[in-house]
Amino acid sequence: MNICCVIVTYNIGKEILRTYQSIEKQVNKVIFVDNGSNDATVSVLKEISYNNENCDVIFCKKNEGIARALNIGIKKGISLYNADFILTLDHDSIASENMVKKMMAVYERLKDKENIAILSPAIYDINKKDYLTTVNDKEFQNIKEPIQSGSLIKANIFKEIGFYNEKLFIYYVDTDLCYRLLLANYSLIQCNKAILNHEEGKKTSKKVLGKIVFYNNYGNNAVYYRARNNIYMRKKYKNYFESKDRLLKDFIKILIFDSHKMKKNKYHLLGVIHGLFGIYKK
Repeated sequence: MNICCVIVTYNIGKEILRTYQSIEKQVNKVIFVDNGSNDATVSVLKEISYNNENCDVIFCKKNEGIARALNIGIKKGISLYNADFILTLDHDSIASENMVKKMMAVYERLKDKENIAILSPAIYDINKKDYLTTVNDKEFQNIKEPIQSGSLIKANIFKEIGFYNEKLFIYYVDTDLCYRLLLANYSLIQCNKAILNHEEGKKTSKKVLGKIVFYNNYGNNAVYYRARNNIYMRKKYKNYFESKDRLLKDFIKILIFDSHKMKKNKYHLLGVIHGLFGIYKK
């Protein structure tokens, strides 16, 4: 199988080397799509591209958002490199040894291959030092919402159900794709022996009533998109969407933990309002 890895970068600098080195020998091609990063990141990407034949870099003039950037890379992987599978990877995620090989081994043993759309690794949060996904003793299991990072996606499904929803910009773009696949009767598989080391935001931890609580100190724009797109998902996928309580949780965590709680919750409220009225401008 011809596998292309698409990595969207934004102001990551030399840290991207860790991600690239973890995946370069596991796939046929690595396509970076840079979302208008600073000079330090651009310089590192140019150096990687110059020194490695299996690497391609696309530089966007501005931040196009995760959905559009992924689509740019995926379309190039399919049209220019004839990819059978697309592996999407966050710029700070680290693939474990033989992660892709383990996922493909599961795929080869499955009887109903035509019905499989996404293979996902088990996601290990390096901040929490625990799995973000439920992992059991079985080789694989069906899941509903594999995250974008680490997803090994059949290239031909994009022709049938479309690409990532670009009006969402960031947040829930992966969940939206998964739900469209489920509605089209595809299966999404988690391969429990394949591991992706993942950093879900820059978490800080505090002890509240004797319990450790993790808080992601998102920027204003991120708070806005999380709230707005949560409303979008509620409206479009009433029977599938499982994060209905996230709006309230985000609001409460901002109140408790954030040093700019008034401004952050202003963006949170604006996102809710725009979601309710179907406003999806950048």
